[in-house]
Order: sequence, then structure tokens, then C-alpha cells
Amino acid sequence: MCFMPGTETPSIVITWFIFYAIKYPDVQARLHRQLDDVIGHTNRLPAISDRRNIPYLEAFIAEVQRIVSDTPLAVPHSTTRDTSLAGFLSRGTRPCFLNLWAIHHNPDYWTDPFCFRPERFLDEQGRFHVEGILPFSLGKRSCPGESFAKKAVFLYAARLLYRFKFESPPGAILPGRGDSEYGGIVLDCKPFKICAIERRDTIISEKGRAWTKQ
Repeated sequence: MCFMPGTETPSIVITWFIFYAIKYPDVQARLHRQLDDVIGHTNRLPAISDRRNIPYLEAFIAEVQRIVSDTPLAVPHSTTRDTSLAGFLSRGTRPCFLNLWAIHHNPDYWTDPFCFRPERFLDEQGRFHVEGILPFSLGKRSCPGESFAKKAVFLYAARLLYRFKFESPPGAILPGRGDSEYGGIVLDCKPFKICAIERRDTIISEKGRAWTKQ
């Protein structure tokens, strides 16, 4: 049962990251610069070991997960002790839902919660720090696929951005705020058209051999 959530939600997050890379080309350009600085013109693709050296990509992924909140409500829980929340809840209350979307858009915690700003997850030295988001829920019943999902999303995002620049085709328009997602247990992005343009710098072939696009 853990396999589907561990593969479905990462694929949805990857779709959203392409969406926001197109929506904010200046952010995408900064991601390209950092990937080039770290990986350079080598004969390899980004690896998990590069995560600490690509903090802006980590911040970008965290901001996508925050603003999208692809799983807006965590799986149902039950109270195990007498608890008071606005005068409600007692031991054995079920189901109790953790509203992840509300947490990720709480204006008392986030400055401009509906503004897409990866920089909110970088400190003054440009290092990645994450707090306040719960894309994999919380506690003993948090998502068991969290470690796999984080690695999968990072690798896909880093390798796709290293090789391609994403744009909207001429005349195509990205869905706007409020009509860009399907509602449900998981918020999936509505279909949109893209152009995946091979970057002019050194590109890694399928066999791992470096070559330059003419």
C-alpha cells in the first residue's frame, strides 16, 4: 500500500515543479546557474550527494510543496488522550484530520503565503533550512515513503533542469491561480503544454558521454 503514495505524489510534485519553473523563468534561470556551478560541464548527471551544494533547488522544491500542498489533508488520525481544541476533542475522537493546506498558508506564520518565494527557505548565507512545512504529515503516522520521495523528487528535478529549459509553447497559457489544480485527496495539476528545450551548454547523452549541441 505504501508503493502507490511513494510514486504517485512525487510524480505530481514533479509536474508542479515544471509548472512553477515555467511560471517564474527568473527562478528557473537561477536554478540553472546553480546547477552549472556545481555540476559544470562534466560527464555526469546530478546525484544525491549534490543536494547540500544545490540549496536553491532544495528551497524551490520545498516552496512548491508548501504553496501547492498536493495532499491538503493528512490521513485520518484518532486522539489517544483527552485533548482540547477550541473546546472540542476527547480521547478516541475519530477521524481527526491535519489540515496541511491551512498550515502551509497560515498568514500568521508565512509572509505573503500565496506568493511563490523559494528564498523563504534560505538563510542569510544562502543555506537551505526547512521548517514549518509538513508535506509528509507528522508523527508516528507520517508517510513511510518520505525518504524515497525526497530523493526521487530531487533527482528528477535536478536532472531535468540540468538538461532542459522549460517554456510554454507560443500561444499557450498556463492555468491561473484557482483553476490550475484538480480538487480531491491529492491536488493534481491540470494539463498544460510545455516546450522542453535542450540547453545549449554541455549536455549529457543517454550513455553518460558529454557532447555539445551544435
